[in-house]
Amino acid sequence: MLDIRTHERSELLARNVMQRQVADVDEATATALARYYARQPAPPGVPGDPARMARGKALYERGSENRAACATCHGVRAEGFGIFPRLAGQHAVYLQYQLRVKQHDVRRTSVMHGMIGDLGSDDMIDLAAYLASLP
Repeated sequence: MLDIRTHERSELLARNVMQRQVADVDEATATALARYYARQPAPPGVPGDPARMARGKALYERGSENRAACATCHGVRAEGFGIFPRLAGQHAVYLQYQLRVKQHDVRRTSVMHGMIGDLGSDDMIDLAAYLASLP
């Protein structure tokens, strides 16, 4: 929220929708909201295409010759910890959007940009299908 408010996050969705929503949110309120959402139960997984989920699982767990496994930072079951967000159970469309935004360096997440810089569209769809299926 704070990055959106200060225009650190400037992708189209943040600019057109969220900046107005968080314009008056101070740091204490943002922190309280983050804590509230962090305490919510994890969403149930939504299984998708089995072949896509299998390919996504392989990418997530093993990475590739040029990329470390996503599980290294986001956890074996994509549960997240510390500064690394939970990915399990997120909506597939949302995950694909985040991957594209980070891949094109619209968001200043240089580590992620380097990790996913060479992912193709099918890889992103596969990863999103796998992650969305996890509880």
